[in-house]
Amino acid sequence: MRSIWISFSIFWLLVSLIGWGVYPERSRGATVEEIRSRIEDHSVEIKKLETQIESYQKELRTVEKTSKNLRNEIERLELTRQKLAADIKLTERQIGKTDLTIEELALAISDKNLTLNRRRAAVEESLRQWRQLQSQSFLELMLGYDHLSDAWTELAALAAFQRHLEQDIDAVAELKKDLETTKAATETERARLSVLKERLADQRQIAKDNQLEKDRLLNQTKNKEANYKKLLVDTVARKKDFEQELFQLESQLRIAVDLGKLPAAGRGVLRWPLASVYVTQQFGKTVDAKRLYASGTHNGIDLRAGTGTPVLAAESGTITGTGDTDLVCRGASYGKWILIDHGNGLSTLYAHLSLVKAAKGQATAIGEIIGYSGQTGYSTGPHLHFTVYATQGLRIDEYAFRSCSGVKVTLPLADLEAYLDPMLYL
Repeated sequence: MRSIWISFSIFWLLVSLIGWGVYPERSRGATVEEIRSRIEDHSVEIKKLETQIESYQKELRTVEKTSKNLRNEIERLELTRQKLAADIKLTERQIGKTDLTIEELALAISDKNLTLNRRRAAVEESLRQWRQLQSQSFLELMLGYDHLSDAWTELAALAAFQRHLEQDIDAVAELKKDLETTKAATETERARLSVLKERLADQRQIAKDNQLEKDRLLNQTKNKEANYKKLLVDTVARKKDFEQELFQLESQLRIAVDLGKLPAAGRGVLRWPLASVYVTQQFGKTVDAKRLYASGTHNGIDLRAGTGTPVLAAESGTITGTGDTDLVCRGASYGKWILIDHGNGLSTLYAHLSLVKAAKGQATAIGEIIGYSGQTGYSTGPHLHFTVYATQGLRIDEYAFRSCSGVKVTLPLADLEAYLDPMLYL
């Protein structure tokens, strides 16, 4: 008589070999180790570049504190060029590291898919064998043995088989879950790679603009200190006249602002527009404001930020305007700017940017990169100017300024009551 126990034992041995990886799988160890070694090389270089960039930033802050003269300004532009070049190298290294991480994840997915397919096949074979064994009735099974003890042994083996089958099914489910997690990690890295590639293109554009600024300055001054001093005097005079006209225009707006429609002041209503925050000038009638502005009031806050620092949306919203006052009136106002309406009664302005990454009408998410800090417009050094408005009292339009030879300048204007202290909401 055929022994079911013998056939079962042979079958379970095969299932164990297939289901639990005793059969050799494709060897990936050396390749994975090589990839990990290269990832570590990139990590080491990234740390070195980060240290180098921080060193450039410290040098730039020192230069910016020195007196304004042509030599110092050329030195600042050259240090900025070197810092931007290091930024580009850093991003290239981050892209290389991310590429390798995706490659490593792809190998893991390939191996997990292979193992998963093998275990699925083992489970299917186990289920087929289980159905075959179950086709015999309890009575047929008992009568198929000469001794009752043999029948009970067979039943115990079948029970053990069922338990192992359940464990194998659980293992397949766990492996599938692990595979899905690895695939999700791959998608996250691909999204990161896309952001890094876009940032690299932005950094190259900022570096190009920095070189153009240096060339423009040398061309204007003919590399002579006297010419630079005259340029500074003319720029300060134009800026002063421009701000006086702007103050008069805003004083005449008379746009009613219902403060009751604004969100309650409190920390966290808005997010800081920079990853690293250092406030260099507060809102309102500060000591510097009385000296620097025709109104005697600073209409926002200034945040320390080297050229090329990513600027983040302080809250989700819609881009209601962008512009560059330098195109028609260099050095008199905001330079490159972005305005966002957050839909909660507040709007925010980001000014003196080196690069604008947003377009009018575009929806933006909180924390999204909308531009990069710089020193466009009237600025004594690279920084981010951040203003918060009551949206009701805000307008964007073209205005002709005598200080700019009557040329129309597009920028946001607001009733004086519409300017809010950003610190109330950050």
